Amino acid sequence: DEFAAAVKNAGFDIVTTATNHVLDKGPEGVERTLDVLDKTGLDHTGSYRNAAEKESSNIKIIEQNGLKFALLSYTYGSNYHETSNLAEGDLSYISSFISGTHGELFDKLKASVIKDFEKAKEYNPDFIVVLPHIGTQFSNESNSEQETWFEIFKECGADIILGDHAHSVQPVSIDDYCGSKVFTAYCPGNFANIYRENQGDASALIDVYIDIDSKEIIGGGIVPLYTQSPAD
Repeated sequence: DEFAAAVKNAGFDIVTTATNHVLDKGPEGVERTLDVLDKTGLDHTGSYRNAAEKESSNIKIIEQNGLKFALLSYTYGSNYHETSNLAEGDLSYISSFISGTHGELFDKLKASVIKDFEKAKEYNPDFIVVLPHIGTQFSNESNSEQETWFEIFKECGADIILGDHAHSVQPVSIDDYCGSKVFTAYCPGNFANIYRENQGDASALIDVYIDIDSKEIIGGGIVPLYTQSPAD
């Protein structure tokens, strides 16, 4: 509970709960996490209490400074659960999933992502933002699975892709894609913690610069961070 309050007090407005830890405490933990975030006043997307809630809110719409953002959040899976079971089983409502680079499951998940984008575009957003939790831990480079899914997001119409999971800083870029700019960050590292091995104490705050009038991505910035802790 204190962590949720600390995140809000640090200045965050919204968090994604689609991570490989989403089911660490079972469905009850998922529900309680969302209850605590709601009580704290910290907006969220990425996990859901039931199928009806997922259907109604898996496309998160944010309006700020005259701009409309549609947020899509995904995780490659959850600890101690087969992604295939999560994608199609009784707990499929918990989150949205991306996994693999080929095969039957990959095809089904890709079709689901395409459907999400189609639904997001019905809101006529200025920007579609994707929050994917995927990648190789402690690596400074993106892997083929990340690159495959990031390319799918771009093909579907993503404007901003902000990934995480690796605990390490990974490439950030702005690319020309089909006549528009796409901002991509594979992973910013950790925000602040004492995960000090494998560069876990180094991270980056990532800024995306948007022209409010033209509604275009015009640049970005990185603020390097280093977390020092007296703990052993």
